[in-house]
Amino acid sequence: MTEPAPVSETAPSAAGESPSRASLILLIVAAALFIIALLIGIQVIGVLFAIISPPPPPLPDDRNERLHSSADYGVDDWTFTTSMTPCDVIRLVEDAGGVCQISPVECEAPGDAFAESGSAMVARCEGTLNFSIFSQSYETVISRRGDSEAGSELRVIREIYWIGSAPPVDINTTFQEQSGQ
Repeated sequence: MTEPAPVSETAPSAAGESPSRASLILLIVAAALFIIALLIGIQVIGVLFAIISPPPPPLPDDRNERLHSSADYGVDDWTFTTSMTPCDVIRLVEDAGGVCQISPVECEAPGDAFAESGSAMVARCEGTLNFSIFSQSYETVISRRGDSEAGSELRVIREIYWIGSAPPVDINTTFQEQSGQ
């Protein structure tokens, strides 16, 4: 009887590569797949976070919510009060990229003191915000407080566009449509 030849640990594999080289290729492929999964996962986490907690439109820090209604997820209507003057709120919205149409003589220099007489509505502002892969448009109506306290009342209407960017808004056309001109 003949004995089988001893098997060497460095014998080539069936594919013709040594076991250490196959392990190295497998490790490189696994690392590449992990990096790809990580890159995709970061994008997905950002989108999921944006869906769960979309950013609010520009609002004062010292706001008090009085009313909130939601016709659908991402379509909201809020009423806030704040101790900020209407002119300061206008500046805050414009600094965030909003476009405001201000009632005459309401916020004129010096000191941006607003007129004591005149309409209660001081300004109407509109804007869009892009976040993650989504977009939102907002409209803010800024009025003087109707009660004895100083400050402003804000009505903020927001709509989130879950399928992409917001439609273009021409503020002059929007104001003419709403005023019936």
